[in-house]
Amino acid sequence: MLSKLLTIIFSFISNMAIVLIFWTVAWYCLPYQVWDKVVRFLTLIHVTPGRDSILLTLSLTTLLVPCLLCSTSIAQRINLWLMGARRAKGAEQERMQKAMSQICSVNGNSLAAYKLYVMDKEFCNAFAFGDNHICVTRPLLTALDDTELAGIMAHEVGHLHNGDTNISIYLAGMDFCGNLALNLLIGITKVCEILSNIPIPFMSILIAIFSIAVAIPTMLVQFLVCVPANLVMLFFSRRNEYKADRYACDVGLGKGLYDGLACICYGETKPGFLDQMWSTHPVTEKRLNKIEKMIAKRG
Repeated sequence: MLSKLLTIIFSFISNMAIVLIFWTVAWYCLPYQVWDKVVRFLTLIHVTPGRDSILLTLSLTTLLVPCLLCSTSIAQRINLWLMGARRAKGAEQERMQKAMSQICSVNGNSLAAYKLYVMDKEFCNAFAFGDNHICVTRPLLTALDDTELAGIMAHEVGHLHNGDTNISIYLAGMDFCGNLALNLLIGITKVCEILSNIPIPFMSILIAIFSIAVAIPTMLVQFLVCVPANLVMLFFSRRNEYKADRYACDVGLGKGLYDGLACICYGETKPGFLDQMWSTHPVTEKRLNKIEKMIAKRG
């Protein structure tokens, strides 16, 4: 629980900083008439007039509203559709339900509690999403036998059981806003570079000063706040993978998970130190070693 709370806090701080810089820049870029209407509207909903309170309110709204929208079941289905996932049907559904029945017989949940999806991608992968969605790629269904498929899906159920996917929805909502604000800030500096070439007295100097005033705080926030926060979040993400592996072992599907993971990652080269730091998943070899120990411990 502490790791999830810290992950949300770090994500909020890093994205809030970027969004706040964006609205501060917008305060000086947009015409007064626009802000006059914004101030009048915010006053109606009892926001204290004043630049600081207005910018803070806009930043919080920009950051938190998408998080709430992303948590709805409709938004989750739309996201899966945008990712190219479709509801499992026919033989694919039967195989996935057969695997899920092994998990449900142990965890006591109904098979109907899970929504099963398939992606038509050319690689083997599986992931859990939102409240109760589990998705696998089509090649995964052909590459693994029933026991291996059940082990991989048990790992994804572990993410749902541990609440990892609910947290990831909120993180995705905040990251979307933060990345959008960051790209807009970068776009503003690019526009400033173009305008600085206009042959108007003092125009290039004023635009250069404004561009620096935008670029410097953005870069500082990126390197002093966003990068450390992302590293912390990735650390907790890798820990969540181990916890999901443990769940699969707890429901008696550790051997299937081990064999399935070994099959999926066969021939995978060990990533370098920096790649490991920026990865959402631990090194496969380490995961397999831990799974093997958990299987041996449970007999």
